[in-house]
Amino acid sequence: VTVRMPTGTALSETEQVARKISDRVREHEYVVSTITSIGADAYKKQNLAKIYVKMVPKRERNVTLVEFMKETRERFADIKEAVVAVEILDMVGGDTGFRTAPVQFSVRGGDLAELDRLTRKVMSELSSTPGFVDLDTSFEGGKPEVTVNMDRDRAANLGVMTAQIGQVVNALVGGVEASKFREDGEDHIIRVRLEEANRRRADQLAGLKVRSQNTGELVPVANLTRTDVGSGPTQIDRNMREREITVFSNLESTLPLAEAVEKLVAIAARILPPGIVTSFEGDVRMMEESFTSMVTSLILAIILVYMVLASKFESFVHPFTIMVSLPLSIVGAFGALLIAGQTISIMSLIGIIMLMGVVTKNAILLIDYTNTLRTRDGMERDAALLKAGPT
Repeated sequence: VTVRMPTGTALSETEQVARKISDRVREHEYVVSTITSIGADAYKKQNLAKIYVKMVPKRERNVTLVEFMKETRERFADIKEAVVAVEILDMVGGDTGFRTAPVQFSVRGGDLAELDRLTRKVMSELSSTPGFVDLDTSFEGGKPEVTVNMDRDRAANLGVMTAQIGQVVNALVGGVEASKFREDGEDHIIRVRLEEANRRRADQLAGLKVRSQNTGELVPVANLTRTDVGSGPTQIDRNMREREITVFSNLESTLPLAEAVEKLVAIAARILPPGIVTSFEGDVRMMEESFTSMVTSLILAIILVYMVLASKFESFVHPFTIMVSLPLSIVGAFGALLIAGQTISIMSLIGIIMLMGVVTKNAILLIDYTNTLRTRDGMERDAALLKAGPT
């Protein structure tokens, strides 16, 4: 269970909400224990909590994992102060900051604020579409920031380079690692910067000074820059050299992944203007690559089967006689999927490829025995087929 509070939320507030959610999860009869971690991601975000849930073994419960996840989401419906998502734990990406949501829709462009507005409209449409749950984006705004805007002409006249101002602000406010102090076998970093009283407010940056390259004198930063206080994103993601915001969504069991992709593409086509680049990541991208590979494998299998049969029968006609049964077998495969209420997936495609092998084997036996009856016993074609079929 992922809990994301607004940017800038105090650690104590995140802990309080995470504890409330964890208590609700533990109330379920099939939950053994929970483990909560806050700020354990790659960026140490104190507004992000993850609750790992351990359930009783499958044989000891009468609900599936998907049913349990749906019931768990309903327990958090009244929590408005945080974005709560329930996902299956991915042992590969669960602890590395990657999201495991099956639908990951990437939106790329140049203006980050415009991307945020567009992705929120997409999320609003998805929230009213049945089957999409746990909607969220990779964008987190509202982080307080101070922007130092430089007057380049004035700085050039006074002999001050842009890099100098950045280095001074970084060293005196952010601090620099000057050395390390070793005590009892442990290294302690020595970081040098201004005292807290001298770097507490944004207007104190104006009191900093940089040295002129022309005269060697110290020039106040206030004479060269303008300081603005505002807010911005906690991080800026980029993909293909463009700024990117990703929309995440889990799916209910009633909505297949392929159908979800079709609905999302239709919504994006109505909302996103020309010039915005989109793509799918995660399970959708894996599905597309897997389906492409499976189709390629199926085509190669048919070609190789024809080559083997042509060499065996020493004929270019008999292989076609055998392989004409392949498309007829797919009718039964699709019919079985329809009756069982299943979708075309990687597993069903593997089954179809296996079915091709079984049908080919049966056809080889039928044609080979028919040819044997005609050459050995001198039977007519129809009579040989009528005997070879039951045999």
